[in-house]
Amino acid sequence: MPLTLPQLERHLFAAAVILSPACETVNKWTPNRPLDPLVTLILGVGMKSKPAWAARCSIVLASLALPIAAFGCGGEGTGDSRGTRVEGTEPGDCEDGADNDGDGFFDCADRSCAASPLCGGGAGGTSGTGGAGGVGGSVLCADVDCGDQNECTTDTCDPVDGECVYTLVTDGTTCDFGGLPGVCGVGACEDAMLCAGVDCDDGNECTTDTCHPADGLCDHVDVIDSTTCDFGGLPGVCTAGTCEDAMLCAGVVCDDGNECTMDDCDPMDGQCDHSNMVDGTACDFGGFPGVCTVGVCEDAMLCAGVDCDDSNECTADTCDPMDGQCDHTNVMDGTACDFQGGPGMCDAGACVYARSWGVPQLIEESDFSACYYPSIAADSSGRVTAIWTHEGGASANQYTPGNGWGTVLDLGGTGATDPNDTMDIAVDANGNAVTVWSQGNGVWSNHYIVGSGWQSAELISPTPSSQRRHPRVAVDPLGNATAVWIQGSPYYVWTNRYTPSGGWGTAEVVPGSSGNVHEPAVAADGDGNVTVVWAQWDAVIFNVYAARYTASGWGSPVLIETENSPGTGTQVAADSMGNVTAVWVQSGTRANRFVPGQGWSAQAVPVPAGSNPRVAAGPGGTAVVVSSGGTSWYEPGAGWGPAQAHGLLNRVDLSVVPSGMAAAVGTRNGELTKDVWANHYAPDSEWGDAVLIETNDTGDAFGPTLVLDPGGDITVIWAQYDGNAGNRLNIWSNRFQ
Repeated sequence: MPLTLPQLERHLFAAAVILSPACETVNKWTPNRPLDPLVTLILGVGMKSKPAWAARCSIVLASLALPIAAFGCGGEGTGDSRGTRVEGTEPGDCEDGADNDGDGFFDCADRSCAASPLCGGGAGGTSGTGGAGGVGGSVLCADVDCGDQNECTTDTCDPVDGECVYTLVTDGTTCDFGGLPGVCGVGACEDAMLCAGVDCDDGNECTTDTCHPADGLCDHVDVIDSTTCDFGGLPGVCTAGTCEDAMLCAGVVCDDGNECTMDDCDPMDGQCDHSNMVDGTACDFGGFPGVCTVGVCEDAMLCAGVDCDDSNECTADTCDPMDGQCDHTNVMDGTACDFQGGPGMCDAGACVYARSWGVPQLIEESDFSACYYPSIAADSSGRVTAIWTHEGGASANQYTPGNGWGTVLDLGGTGATDPNDTMDIAVDANGNAVTVWSQGNGVWSNHYIVGSGWQSAELISPTPSSQRRHPRVAVDPLGNATAVWIQGSPYYVWTNRYTPSGGWGTAEVVPGSSGNVHEPAVAADGDGNVTVVWAQWDAVIFNVYAARYTASGWGSPVLIETENSPGTGTQVAADSMGNVTAVWVQSGTRANRFVPGQGWSAQAVPVPAGSNPRVAAGPGGTAVVVSSGGTSWYEPGAGWGPAQAHGLLNRVDLSVVPSGMAAAVGTRNGELTKDVWANHYAPDSEWGDAVLIETNDTGDAFGPTLVLDPGGDITVIWAQYDGNAGNRLNIWSNRFQ
């Protein structure tokens, strides 16, 4: 049966007397807590006079009133409730967005709605007459244990969905670190001792200074820009962790109306800063699409479709939106680039060799009294073969990439060699090499076959072959070889032909090479045609002749110059297209060219170079001559160009590859001995500075020769006196790689 108000008054009075001391304490804990509406109803309705204890123990009374209400404790039903409404007692109260009981809370924020299923609560007690029902608990969180045994998180159950919520406590909260003092840091308990006594205050208001408990180190994090600070007694603002004068920028407007600048006031001096936006940032160019370039909005349409790529890795290529023109700016020197298939580096906007000379290496150290006139060749794989003669015969050594120089091998042959004579080597497209040299009473040859090695030496001249000298050899791409030399008394030009299927044939005289001849030179073109050039005595002077071997055999010799002065020192080169260039010494250096379908030119022409010329074929029908006086390039349709200095003086040799790269080697007189110098040429950078590549002052160096392989590596070999008794000559090498 519900209690009447007089009965409720007596019960509450008794409770107040008993709990009066506790009421004082409760009031201190919650001095500002508003009375529950129900308590207000109980304390203010139906009493003839409000007792003094009611004011003192309002919190205790409120706590007592709630369970009373939960058990249906209401007014007398005779109108003592005065029609007062409690949130949640009417349908829709907890979801209508209205404060139905005037307590400042509504819907689920009002604890009177906690019992509503809409707010995650269970069913409350039955309402008494004029009173609200009791508040029920959350069914979803019933029996849910959210404890994670972590002191550094606050663990709760969300009554809306029954899920556990783990909230990190404030960093620095104390915790138990394995029985030692700890502090919470980002939800983990860490050793508090590392930060014990650590003072991280940097005296800067614009940083947040903390000790990191994980390592005991101080962290200084910039506070938010514009945070107020003390600027020497004046108002300041924090900017990037620094306190600056806040007054200097007050009222300063820095907008310059330019989309391509970022406009800021510098609080240090109150001045405006206008920094350029990133080039390429979109902007409005008078109603048309524009791009920012160095802080200026320019027409983006001028560069539409403009291709500025100059195919040069060593320039940065851009279109200038001001005029639509291309700009090519050199990249940083030393930037890696592709130098004609090999490693390169950028230098002043051009890709040059990324190689350097090594240390000279002795590649022959036998006890022979002398080694003479080395010769050298390379194949497409970079394998280099060096040969030379000595008093006991002929020898060879090979350099292979990754392994270096190998062991010296004897090429065979019998008899003594002539210290004043030379030997020669050529390599075919498959890397097979053929050598020729004079020894004893004949001309000898040996082959290096890829996968098989050196073969047995063969005598390729007639027997006996007295007075044989100056052997030369050329190989076409199919491996057919042609050897020439001078022999007899007087000298004639002799030749022998080698085919891979049949070997060496029978030696014969080149038709028309009658009388006294000197220094034949031989070259093979891409189609297997062979050209031999020599100087021949005509009873008055030496004239220069040429003969060609084709599929029809040897043709008749042709006089290729008409000067009234002697011609000597003949050299010849052929390219893959069949063009042939012959050079010789005759009142300077002269040259003549054979062009397929046209033949030899009617007149030889002077070449702006010095004595002792060497010639090589270049790309696209070009040719280059090098001598002690410099180099000159031949261009089809333009002729021979001016001489270019190379910095070399004596005994100059030349090597060129199809890409147009060239290298030259020669000697200079040093302070004590003759030294070896080298230089290289690139089509887009020309000749560089000559470089000293050996510093051995034990004796003179002579006869340097070189080869430039297709990858761009240069190998030089030379003979040099070793300074020992008898002045023995050894063979040395150096590489540019």
